[in-house]
Amino acid sequence: MGKILFNILTCNRFFYLRNYIESAIECLNMDRVDILVCDNNTIEPGFDEYMHKICSKYKNITMKKFTDRTKNELYRAMNWAVAYAKKNGYDIINFVQDDRQYLYRDDLQLDSVEEIFKKHKNIVQINGELAWRRKIKKIGKIKVLHAEHHDFGTLIDKRVCDNGFTRVAIYDEIGEYPMSAISWGMEKNRYVGKINGEIWFGKKCYKHGYNRALIYAPNYGMIYDCAYVRGEDRYGDYFPPPNRFYFKLLEKEHIKKIRKRAKRHKFSFVEDFCIPDGWKPKTLDKHGDINIINKIG
Repeated sequence: MGKILFNILTCNRFFYLRNYIESAIECLNMDRVDILVCDNNTIEPGFDEYMHKICSKYKNITMKKFTDRTKNELYRAMNWAVAYAKKNGYDIINFVQDDRQYLYRDDLQLDSVEEIFKKHKNIVQINGELAWRRKIKKIGKIKVLHAEHHDFGTLIDKRVCDNGFTRVAIYDEIGEYPMSAISWGMEKNRYVGKINGEIWFGKKCYKHGYNRALIYAPNYGMIYDCAYVRGEDRYGDYFPPPNRFYFKLLEKEHIKKIRKRAKRHKFSFVEDFCIPDGWKPKTLDKHGDINIINKIG
């Protein structure tokens, strides 16, 4: 089995990034992964010091720091990571936003991801995180795929997106993300007449008949009610985790429930298994109060 490159994409959300990295160290077999942090010019106090310390301690964690901000920064960083993956011989790259957290250890999951990629050439992307209950009714038709240790659901009616375990070779076929593709903006119709990178990637893969799969037994989820960054502003309530992580690491009973649902080919949800540790969310939605706006720096 080869190593998998985890590409963490971050910008001025140091608390979230640190939470993800520390949970990954806790819950992943670090001999199986290399971590590349692509940072879009974070200026938060403590960020550079932390990254220097963690990269010195773990030789398989490295960082590429961009020194400017631009609306296409997400796809600029992803293109850089893909080139890095090709240069260093990785077959799989896992694109991860910094607002995710691992909840328990599953050393067999990466083996299963590799197995599915090898057995099913039409699968170019696999997502290993908890689903949102509010989205599950829109998921469409599903085809079940079996690996030795896990089952996966292929999303027949959904296009691939811009996150999750992805075949590196797919970019030789469809090309890199257009440099004009934007990833953020605050104007109401910001994508009108412009390229959305996720939609571009999905359309390219769709034309070639490629699909995305979800693992039925995920082991990480998204931090809901989280703050997000647009330009020089941060929207929402932003704070460090009161305890070790934002969410509690799952007990055996919770893990057993996820695996039981997986055997029945039922998805498990963020709302059920991402349990806040020492803080109370104002919403179970993706982002919090957008009326809270703070200048960064």
